[in-house]
Amino acid sequence: MGLLSDPHCRRALSRLVLRLNTPLCALSYVMGLGWFLALAFQPLAPRTYMSENAMGSTMVEEQFLFGERALSYAREFAGHKKKAGGMPVAWLEKTMWSLGLEVHRQPFARTLPFPDETRERYMVKGTNVYGILRAPRAASTESLVLSVPCTEGPHNNQAVGLMLALAAYFRGQIYWAKDIIFLVNEHDLLGMEAWLEAYHDVNVTGEANFPRRGLGQHRSEWPMPEGLAQFIHYF
Repeated sequence: MGLLSDPHCRRALSRLVLRLNTPLCALSYVMGLGWFLALAFQPLAPRTYMSENAMGSTMVEEQFLFGERALSYAREFAGHKKKAGGMPVAWLEKTMWSLGLEVHRQPFARTLPFPDETRERYMVKGTNVYGILRAPRAASTESLVLSVPCTEGPHNNQAVGLMLALAAYFRGQIYWAKDIIFLVNEHDLLGMEAWLEAYHDVNVTGEANFPRRGLGQHRSEWPMPEGLAQFIHYF
């Protein structure tokens, strides 16, 4: 305090700061830039926080411009499903890869306690296909799941198309704080049950778990019905 209260010392300190003004500014700029670049390292990244609510008002778009693309995906999915006689696994994997997702498949088998109503079978086999959009600003501890069942007939074809169109749209955004998983499950609830067991490492039915690669335990699921796809298109 004596140094700052003394007029002579204060003037000397002011002259020193003015004389070193340019080097101090350059040093501060370099230190700030270095600290900003250091945030990319894993030990420092979890300490940062970005408010999602503060950015929400600037991320709203009044129209969804991928409606025609969703219908195109739906038509392609319907054609490949009819050609394959069921789940078009290869086409889904190829399409999700082209969208830049991390794609996996999960074969599963379920033994039913009683035969199903349509084919009188006790053993049900199928394959789930899912693509992961990794959040660029998160540590993969939470995820959001968009799921569509692959059912027989034309049901849910447009829902699959809408989900793929959303994946294409989401891929162009950079503000995601959670991983987004796009799941197409076979045999409706049976496929969903198999996927959830593998996701949460709950081996109830003896099904082998797939590698989760850092997916977190916190999950929110949004099933996408056919009517939602039609509503978004016509709206």
